[in-house]
Amino acid sequence: MASPRSFLDLTVAELLDELAGPVPPGGGSALGLAVAMAAAVVAMAARASKESWDAAGGVAAQAEALRARAAPLAQRDAEIYDAALAARDGAAALAPEKRDWEIGEAITRMRINDYSQLPVMSTVWQVEGWVSWKSIGLAGGTCRFIRDCIDDQVVKLWDDYPLLDAVATISEKEVVLIQSRNTKEIIGLVTISDLVDHYHSLAEPFLLIGEIENYIRQLISRGNFAIEILRGAKDPNDDRRKIESVSDLSLGECVRFLDIPEHWIAIQIKELKKEPILERLHKVIDIRNRVMHFDPDLSSGEADSKRKDLSTLRSTDRFLGSLKP
Repeated sequence: MASPRSFLDLTVAELLDELAGPVPPGGGSALGLAVAMAAAVVAMAARASKESWDAAGGVAAQAEALRARAAPLAQRDAEIYDAALAARDGAAALAPEKRDWEIGEAITRMRINDYSQLPVMSTVWQVEGWVSWKSIGLAGGTCRFIRDCIDDQVVKLWDDYPLLDAVATISEKEVVLIQSRNTKEIIGLVTISDLVDHYHSLAEPFLLIGEIENYIRQLISRGNFAIEILRGAKDPNDDRRKIESVSDLSLGECVRFLDIPEHWIAIQIKELKKEPILERLHKVIDIRNRVMHFDPDLSSGEADSKRKDLSTLRSTDRFLGSLKP
């Protein structure tokens, strides 16, 4: 089987062709690239929110570390997957009664569930190690039984271990097991992909609010307002800022600016009514104020409210994005 091409050197079109080809490199390669891109987006959002997000600096640094770790994994995963398939093909040449159905079952379970690894456990408290695409590939043709391709370098963290402290370990090991401090049972695992999902959930409201603000500024720019008119929209209690363009106006100032009838007429959205749109934008302002003081440890009621807020931001973002000049 030919050695896979370097994914980081491909164009986007070549990458899509490679992933859709008759001999795919494995879902892990696509996941590695997706993780790297998601980490880059999180880093961008954190840097853009430093003035309003106390944890932005730390999140940006962790996201950059994750991106640097995840990008090379795409190529590494493809090479290991290639070796794992070669090992499987070698085992298929054995007589049926000598084949190791256990490693075949492990491979099948990983492929069906899109897992990159499976823990090998004798009890809910005792972990022998991992079977993964990496361990199967490294074992090569010698991998006949699960015990032949176990990676015994297992890292366990308590379930109350701070996530930010665990990021470096998870980035290095790619996966860690989570152990209950109360029962001492293994209760789950955390992967690099889980980290990206978590940080994306933190960053998405900031990204959406940023997009919404940009769309509103684009609407105002349609009116070709003189700079003196834009400066008149600035909060009179704020004498520190200079307004040189619509980009210097805050979200609240932009919404108040659009509430003036002649300004609304100037942006030329004739088919839509002003009142419902401004009502929604005021909701966005309220959500923005809550987001800037978020608490990651939410109660169930607060979590429901956060989901509703996120839904409002997503629908508003789609609506404003649909308003073509």
